[in-house]
Amino acid sequence: MLKLTELKIPGYEKVIQARNEEAGLDALFIIHSTQLGEALGGLRIKHYNGGKDALSDGLRLSKGMSYKAAIADIENGGGKSIIILQKNQKKDKMLLKSYAEALNTLNGIYLTGCDLGSSTEDITEIGKFSQFTAESHPINPFLNINVSLFTAWGCFKGMQACAMQLWKSNSLKNKTVAIEGLGKVGWELANHLFWAGAKLIVTDTDKERLNQAEKKLGATILSPKKFISTQCDILSPCATGGSLNKESIPKLQCLAIAGAANNQLNTEHDGTLLLERNIIYAPDYVINAGGLISLSVFRNEKNISKILTLSRDKTNLIYDRLIAVFQESQEKNIATNKIANELAEKKIQNHHWK
Repeated sequence: MLKLTELKIPGYEKVIQARNEEAGLDALFIIHSTQLGEALGGLRIKHYNGGKDALSDGLRLSKGMSYKAAIADIENGGGKSIIILQKNQKKDKMLLKSYAEALNTLNGIYLTGCDLGSSTEDITEIGKFSQFTAESHPINPFLNINVSLFTAWGCFKGMQACAMQLWKSNSLKNKTVAIEGLGKVGWELANHLFWAGAKLIVTDTDKERLNQAEKKLGATILSPKKFISTQCDILSPCATGGSLNKESIPKLQCLAIAGAANNQLNTEHDGTLLLERNIIYAPDYVINAGGLISLSVFRNEKNISKILTLSRDKTNLIYDRLIAVFQESQEKNIATNKIANELAEKKIQNHHWK
């Protein structure tokens, strides 16, 4: 039987814990805001050290989705859901069906999509029991979109913005970029960088992916432990968050940080630590918004050609947004994450769209 418990969290519209012992479900649904529209956010499926860690992760991710949508001028709110796996527990169809049943109780205020630990196949399975999946077209069930392509392209445009800020040219030719994580987004990003003439350094726990990067992209393979301190022009975290903190930031040997991972900063103050070191930081929810942008377009357009071209054109605007954030940060000597946060909060509060 499904058991739902509402958790009262200040600053969040709704936080629900959903459990079904028979199906092995222990899930969180975290809705930060629906002020600008129904909340969009991916499903994270992973093992945590404890429920508090999962909740903390989800709260930050959900709020980040609200900010991401606001900055990108998308009329959606932010949400996130997490299936907390027990040690050695594997996801299965019964688990996903139970999750779908819990998702249905929110009555459409939250639409779920892919995130760390979940796949397109998982969302399709959930879609058999729930209409509230972000990657299901509301009119034509045969339409689909690969959001990771747009996330990767947005990150590439963000790196070009970093290049313009650093070298007064958006060219990445002969610049060294270190990428952590060669998943769907990281791999596509690495390909863009290869064709742009960048020198690649890559790290991942998947040895086969590393071998492919070495053979196909001429990438230099690096141990994950050496990623933070590797010497490069642009450091690109594309795996899990929290890697930028008071312990790791002094070890950095890069000029800019631009990656697809969510929650890259361990605390808000870490953005100031980067500013003090003169390291340009592309706020994660600004640079990695391409996937969310494409999902929003996908759900509001019927023609696949228009979906793709609009998604591309709107994702290209990430470049301009980051240039504006970098310039304001430089003029006011305020960390880029604080500049982006203030802008997002103003848009949410005032419903102001540029």
